Amino acid sequence: ITPGQAVLAWNSALGMSTIPKSADPTRLQQNLDAVAIALDAEDIALIETLDGTEPDIKHPNSFGH
Repeated sequence: ITPGQAVLAWNSALGMSTIPKSADPTRLQQNLDAVAIALDAEDIALIETLDGTEPDIKHPNSFGH
């Protein structure tokens, strides 16, 4: 799975509604395919251990979204 699909699946597992945006047909299909991805409790727990302090992670407000 792609990183974007993992995030969409994680949001879905947490009961969040997400509206992904892309103009790229491949990414659009990947976003749609993410609906079929089910994360188990271990996957969710691992994702939740990420602290978001990696230098390449940007806050959405810092790049215009």
